[in-house]
Amino acid sequence: ECVGHALTIAITQDKGAQYVDVDMSYRIYRMDTALTFEAWIAPQRQPGKIQYIAGLWGPNKDNNDQWVLYVQDTKIIFALSKDNSYKGESDNTIAIASVPNLYTNGWRHVAAVWDAMSTAARVYVDGILLASATNPLYPCNRLHTPEDRLLPMQIGSCNALYDDTLRHRAFHGQIDEIRLWHRAPSGQEIACQRIISLSGNEPGFELYYRCNEAPSAQLLCDATGNNHIGLLRSGAACDTSLRTIPNTYTASPAVVTATLICTEDTTITITLTDTSACGDRVMLSAYGPDAGLFKLPPATLTLAQGVQATFTVQMHSDLIGSVSAGIAVANANSCGNPLYVPLNIQRTTELIYSVGKLKLDTLHIQAHSQGWATQFHTMLSGRREMNFQPNISQVQFPATRVDTTAQPQTVTINVPDITVNPDGDYIQIDSVTFDPE
Repeated sequence: ECVGHALTIAITQDKGAQYVDVDMSYRIYRMDTALTFEAWIAPQRQPGKIQYIAGLWGPNKDNNDQWVLYVQDTKIIFALSKDNSYKGESDNTIAIASVPNLYTNGWRHVAAVWDAMSTAARVYVDGILLASATNPLYPCNRLHTPEDRLLPMQIGSCNALYDDTLRHRAFHGQIDEIRLWHRAPSGQEIACQRIISLSGNEPGFELYYRCNEAPSAQLLCDATGNNHIGLLRSGAACDTSLRTIPNTYTASPAVVTATLICTEDTTITITLTDTSACGDRVMLSAYGPDAGLFKLPPATLTLAQGVQATFTVQMHSDLIGSVSAGIAVANANSCGNPLYVPLNIQRTTELIYSVGKLKLDTLHIQAHSQGWATQFHTMLSGRREMNFQPNISQVQFPATRVDTTAQPQTVTINVPDITVNPDGDYIQIDSVTFDPE
C-alpha cells in the first residue's frame, strides 16, 4: 500500500528538530550525472522561512553542497552545485516553481529532476512541469561531490540547517512515497508513476521509502533492496495520513439496478473507461454477503487511455428478495481505494400477497412418486425459511392412493387458511414433501 501512513515532522528548529538521516553509501555520493528526487508532501506554512524537503547540502557553502529541494513561502526550489567550481551561489543551477495554492490544496506531488546532458534543473508538481532552469555561465554537467564523506543525505532537513538559524527550518508537515533515482525519468513517467506503488526493482531506482512503518518504528525501510536505511531523528515518525489517490477510471453504469421476475440466470454488462494519460491495470472482484452468486471474467483487465473496456458478470440465484453485492474495481498495484459498483437487484415471483393470511382454496400437486402430501415447505422473503405443518384433520386428502409409476398425476388437496407474519411482500410455496406408501 502507498497510503495510510506518512513521515510526520512537527518540530522544525533548534536541537529538537526532526528529520531523517539516510544511511549513505558510495552509490549516492557518486550520483553525479543524473538525479531525481520525488515525494508527496503536505507542508504547513512557515512564513519567510526556508524549510527543507530533502538534500545533500552543507554545512559550509560550496564545500559540501550537492543538491537540495526546499520550500519558501509558496515556492518550491531545486538547487544544484556544479562540481569543483566554488563560486558561491553564482555557479548553482536553480529552478523555482511558484505554487500559489501550496498550502490550501491538500497533498502535492513534487519531483526534482536533473541530468548532465541537458544541464537543466526541472521541478514537476502533480505531474506537471512548472519550472526548468540552466546556468549558461556555469552549466551543471556534473554534480559536486561533498568533501566530508561522513555527511548524510537528509529527508525533512539538510546539513545546512544550522548555517542560518534565523531562516532555516526543518520541514513542517508530512512526506510520503520518498523516491531517489540515479537517472532522469521522463515527464510522462513522473506523471504516471506518482499515483502507483512501485516494486522497487525498476531501472535506476536507488532509494524508496514507502513510509508505512508503525509510529513506534525508529527506521525507514528501503524498498529497493539497496539498504539505504532511514534513521528517524528526534521523534520523527510515520503516523496516520489522510492522503488519498483518486480513481483514474470510471464505470458505466455506476450503479446496477434491476428487478428479476422468476429469472434464475442473468448477465450484467459493465464498461470501464480510463481517464488518465497512462492507462491502468485493474483487478475485478465481487463483494458483499451475496458475492458468491456472481461469476466474473478473468480477474485482471488492462485499460488504455480513453478506450472503453467492457466485461460481463453472470448471476445465478433462486433467492427471493434483495441481493446484497457489488463489483469492486481496484488498481492492480494496490494504491488507492477501489471503485465500487453497487448491484441493486431485486428478485421476485409472481405470487404476491398484501395481508397476513394466505388463503389457499385448492392446491394442485403434480406427483412424480407414490405417496401423500403431508408437509409444505415455504420460503419467506427469499431469505428466512419457515416450515408449517398443516393439521391433518383439516386437510382433505384423496380417498385413494395415487399411482404415479406410469405417468405423473395431479393430486387435489383442500388446504385450510394459512396465517403467516411476513417481513416481506410475498411468499413462495417452494416444495411439497411426500411420505412413502
